[in-house]
Amino acid sequence: MKNKLVLACVVASAFAGAPAVAQRLPAPRPPSVFVPFFTWTGAYTGFNLGYGLGTSTWGTPSTGATTGHFRAQGMQVGGTLGYNYETAGFVVGLETDLDWSGIKGSTNHPTCASFCETKNTWLGTLRGRLGYALDRYMPYVTGGMAYGGIQTANSLSATTRSKIGYTLGTGSEYYFMHNWSAKIEYLYVDLGHVTCNTSCTGGGAERDVKLNMHVVRTGVNFKF
Repeated sequence: MKNKLVLACVVASAFAGAPAVAQRLPAPRPPSVFVPFFTWTGAYTGFNLGYGLGTSTWGTPSTGATTGHFRAQGMQVGGTLGYNYETAGFVVGLETDLDWSGIKGSTNHPTCASFCETKNTWLGTLRGRLGYALDRYMPYVTGGMAYGGIQTANSLSATTRSKIGYTLGTGSEYYFMHNWSAKIEYLYVDLGHVTCNTSCTGGGAERDVKLNMHVVRTGVNFKF
């Protein structure tokens, strides 16, 4: 009987001390969650869609007279390829794109054989980009080479020539998923001028044709 009484006291003491022991034990740590480190560094590809608005001027090189000055506008769509490198928050990149272009305009003028029309049939750029990363958002400036096709036409003929010029612009890009980003950008494009020969003017003097464009476009990119 005495032994049973001692055993009961030991068991009761053990249960009474269990809460105190539990309080002295460290709380269990929650399982660690891996958060991937985001960086802008890497190659990417995508597509873009935009709208261009510009002006075309037809002039006579021999006299300097302007025979036509009119608006040109239209859609553009194409693909993009590029690479970014991020260091200390700054992002340096190189981007190229190639677009089909429907930017065109025309005017009626007797020296153009009824009308003068200028059209940008395709447009490509090779540009550097410099931006500052605010986590997944990046504003940037861009500039470089532009090249494309300029078509001059009237009621008699149409001639397309490839020209090289320059482009300058700005934009912003945001990664809405780990590998997917959306961007919007503005580009000023100057493709220089082309010479429309006498077949384009009904036997008259040659024409110096210029085309400048303001392009606003949006795009989606996938980073590898």
